[in-house]
Amino acid sequence: MSRGKNFARHTLPRRVANRGVIMRRIEFKRSLGLGVALAGIWIPQAQAQAQSTKPDAAETVSTNDIIVTARRKEETLQDVPMTVTAVTDQKLKDLNLFNGSDLTAVVPGLTFSARTPGTTPVLALRGAARGEAGGRLDPTVQTYLNEAPVSDVMVYQALYDIGQVEVLRGPQGTLRGRPSSSGAITFTTKRPDLSRITGYVSLAASTLNQLRGEGAISVPIVEGKLAVRLAGILDRNENDGIRSLFLGRKPYQELNSWRASVRFQPVEELDINILYQDFSSKRGTLYQVAGTGYRGPSTPVNPVAQRLAANFNGPAISAFDRLSVSDSMAVREEYHQNLIGQVSLDLGTHRIVYVGEYNKTRNINSGGTNTGHFYPIPQPDPEPRQLDGRSELVTQELRFETTGATFWDYGVGLYYERTKSENIVDARVFFLAGTYGNPRAPSLNAFNYNYSLTLKGVFPVSWENKAIYANSTFHITPKTDLFVGARYVDYTQSSDQTGTLTQGLSATGAPVAQCAFIPQQGAGPAFASTFIPGQCDLPIAGRTLYTSNPIVGKEHAWVYNASLTHRFTDDITAYASFGHSWRPSTNNLNLQSTDPRITQFAVTKSETSNNFEAGLKMSFLDRKLSVNLAGFYQDYKGFLFSSIGVPYINNTGTALAVATATSLSTNADGKVKGFDIELAYRPSRQFSISGNLNYARGRLSNALVPCNDSNGDGIADSGVATVASFGTEAVRYCRSSAALAYQSDWNASMQAEYNAPVSSYTDGYIRTLVSYTPKNDFAPGPSGFSTEGYGLINLFLGLRSHDGKWDIGAYARNLTNVQKLVAQGVSEIATPSEAQSATALGVASSTGYRSVALTPRREFGATFRFNW
Repeated sequence: MSRGKNFARHTLPRRVANRGVIMRRIEFKRSLGLGVALAGIWIPQAQAQAQSTKPDAAETVSTNDIIVTARRKEETLQDVPMTVTAVTDQKLKDLNLFNGSDLTAVVPGLTFSARTPGTTPVLALRGAARGEAGGRLDPTVQTYLNEAPVSDVMVYQALYDIGQVEVLRGPQGTLRGRPSSSGAITFTTKRPDLSRITGYVSLAASTLNQLRGEGAISVPIVEGKLAVRLAGILDRNENDGIRSLFLGRKPYQELNSWRASVRFQPVEELDINILYQDFSSKRGTLYQVAGTGYRGPSTPVNPVAQRLAANFNGPAISAFDRLSVSDSMAVREEYHQNLIGQVSLDLGTHRIVYVGEYNKTRNINSGGTNTGHFYPIPQPDPEPRQLDGRSELVTQELRFETTGATFWDYGVGLYYERTKSENIVDARVFFLAGTYGNPRAPSLNAFNYNYSLTLKGVFPVSWENKAIYANSTFHITPKTDLFVGARYVDYTQSSDQTGTLTQGLSATGAPVAQCAFIPQQGAGPAFASTFIPGQCDLPIAGRTLYTSNPIVGKEHAWVYNASLTHRFTDDITAYASFGHSWRPSTNNLNLQSTDPRITQFAVTKSETSNNFEAGLKMSFLDRKLSVNLAGFYQDYKGFLFSSIGVPYINNTGTALAVATATSLSTNADGKVKGFDIELAYRPSRQFSISGNLNYARGRLSNALVPCNDSNGDGIADSGVATVASFGTEAVRYCRSSAALAYQSDWNASMQAEYNAPVSSYTDGYIRTLVSYTPKNDFAPGPSGFSTEGYGLINLFLGLRSHDGKWDIGAYARNLTNVQKLVAQGVSEIATPSEAQSATALGVASSTGYRSVALTPRREFGATFRFNW
């Protein structure tokens, strides 16, 4: 992307002179050195070294001179009127940031975690996150690869051959792709070099059984005109390392990805870039649990059912044991193919830019159903497939913009997005008497799928996003800019579901002589079993659970923002901005009731918010010290909030019953307020230190939301709701000031590096990275659950050549082996439904275990990199 002329016009001579140096040296390898004590030791040494070597300005340029494309043009961080965290290619390498979760250590306020193992991780930024939903729900943080919107999961599992990552905070949507309420993250891959052969090889191995190799090579086909770059990664590791008491297999991840990039520049004005990426991942996960184990039946059970003793499913387990009781592994397979094209045509005073994308995705989830070990006999292979999700995405964007007008820069664009997805369910969901052998037998000794009912369902979802947008930058004075932008969105979404239960058998426990006397039910009268000698089987008819009834929603919305920027000096910039965001409505397809009081939740309203922000970006001490400050306030109207584990009245059966929605999305007003502080000090080439602090307090505004209120007092509790407890209502409501995300209100990180010559050819270095997460009263878990505060220290040691050709290092993650509980299940893992429990097993309603999650394990590793 060519540099806009307005950038050069507003930049003082020193910045212009250093432009080339900035682009080469902009990656400051910084990490915190085991706290302030190490900083106190290093600073005098670094200052002494600085005095002896007298580095020039190019060696001590400000962090604020990092070049970013947050506003789709090249400019320094100093000139961008928003909080942007830039993670350069060099920082990714220096701190071994291998995947998305590693980014959270260097981007305070960003969290990336799954509520349960194997599920899609959720991004949160600035105190707000996408919740769980029965239907499609747009994230609060959008992700882009080379300016095209992409799947979070694909990008964050493997960061390789990346040029730069930029985390943009605050509402986005007038400059790129999809609207988002709390931020966007852009990933830019390295482009082919038109003039010379370049590339690298990188290897890593660790004590967590990780073997990781990545590399790339760029070759000019026609010098200055056409070049090709090939990159790839292979990663094998033991996932989270959880072990099961009842399964010998270990968790694992096998990740493979490669991409091919072509750059064609037949003339200087025309730049064409095409990228194809193939990604595949297979993860085997064992659900970590903690608890007492099964405590025995709490109510009378069917006389012919098996009565299981306490702890039949496992002993008491602590969260810090890192154990599972699963007898089958949850397996998730992911396949992504991306084709992204970028074309830029420079017309002199204007430019035409096109970005197009085609993406094809498939996710397959299977196995892992017996997480609480309530089925005492393992299900035989092959593992039952539970969910097969497939989607296709096409986006097209065309922009026409100026390239550096004297007073008025402007741009207009068109955006189109179409997605079709389909989730196919083929899962065994009911296990009846006979599944585990003869109900009259003294022990459970056989597994038979003929006594199970299978759910076959299809959940198609499609959406179309058409938008037109325009933006203007008025250069009011050489030091003052006013930016305004707006986008008009025409959005259509369609959701549907169809599903049936297949027929099956239920063992009666009665002898063959009594088959004729068993009343006819379901598919027909009882008959002599062919699977359990001497007893009767009762056929169970298949039935339709839900028929096609498409939910189609059409919405129109405006997204807009404005900012005023003033450069007091070349080293001090202030800005104030306003942003209006929007997220489309979602639906709750997981509700089973025809009651109008429940069907009203079928579709939510859309969400809007207004964000106000002011910031100050400063450089001192001849640009050795950078200080960036920002404060913000965001007011959400109809925030798409997900209430977890909500009981409701189900009237689809012969009698009213209580059903539970795993998650129920509703609209609720909320507010976020906070600030960002970024500090960076680089007195010399030998030493650098930086720190970031983010505070974002996001809460519902005492909103009325669906809840589990078993006693009707208006306060959420963990009791068991009954039909009588609902009174005249079909769902209970509670006042709530819950957090808008499962993250702490604030967190911080610090980085530092010290390096020194070891020989005439090599340097030695030590880097540290420390992140701190305080107590979190809103961590994933039951009501009243909170996590303790903790700090994690990563340490890096190594040698590298002066010219940067090679680097050999060793590292330690979580050096002090901190182990803290960070999440747990809202409730204990349930046994099958009451009918299944009493008929098939004779167990109570709880296994006595909860799912849990801990901080990452301690890890030691080594790396080797070679560049050419």
